[in-house]
Amino acid sequence: MLEQLMLLTKNMYRGYYLLDTFKHRAYKEGDHGVSHSFAMSKFSPVKRLRLLRGSSPAEEMLHNVFGSLEITITDSSEFVLFLKSCPPLYRPMYSTYLVLDKCMFGRHVEMEQTINFLMQEQALVTASLDVLPIIGPEKADNLAGRPTSIRDCGSIKYQNQVTERERFIVIIELDADIDEGTWTRVRSAYSRYPANAVKIIISNRSDRIARFGTTRAVRVEYLSQEAYWYFFKSLAFGSMNPRDEPNLASMAMQMAVCLNGCFIAGNIVACMLRANYSAKFWA
Repeated sequence: MLEQLMLLTKNMYRGYYLLDTFKHRAYKEGDHGVSHSFAMSKFSPVKRLRLLRGSSPAEEMLHNVFGSLEITITDSSEFVLFLKSCPPLYRPMYSTYLVLDKCMFGRHVEMEQTINFLMQEQALVTASLDVLPIIGPEKADNLAGRPTSIRDCGSIKYQNQVTERERFIVIIELDADIDEGTWTRVRSAYSRYPANAVKIIISNRSDRIARFGTTRAVRVEYLSQEAYWYFFKSLAFGSMNPRDEPNLASMAMQMAVCLNGCFIAGNIVACMLRANYSAKFWA
């Protein structure tokens, strides 16, 4: 179900991105050589499709998105039946930015996997500690190099105080690879606690930490351009409909490309846009 949800969400982002791309292209072409009334009429679905006939890459993109959506909808029949048993959540129009401000965008599957790991009860007969590796996207310079000690290459981000009847969680963030001996010493430091009372989460950008896990690693990838645009548009326009400011929406789409998927910069720029919706100011 989680994989179907991830696939459905991915195709939804692609669909929104495609529609916004063609709407903004139509608006720009309308500003350069046709009257305003004719330019606005290009936002109809029929005329948007006509705009694509002169561009084979655009036609291929449209065909791929439609094909993916068709396959996803066809394969989601069981998922839809499952959702019918869940109570619907009603959300006012254009209020997505309020939700995004209080959640981790685009990480639903990864978050669910992590929660399942933390909530899973371990058998009392098991002597080994539960370890969940979280592998992030690799940097351009990779993480190759000699293994070092955990004091040199990482830090313990969180370690709660535990009693005999409580559970213990340790989160370790590594900046480089560590060898087997170092990892053995890390685990032995918590061996005095019952195995079913300790959970360890270890994070790094290298696939090599997967060998330390007792369960399947959680892999966190960079957001696609389509998903990042959905995130940025929702934050930037807030409760306003982007269709009311097509010129500003086109500028915002170009800004999203320049931000290169950065969440911190995206939040800052989106906040600045919400403070001033004047297209002349941003031109």
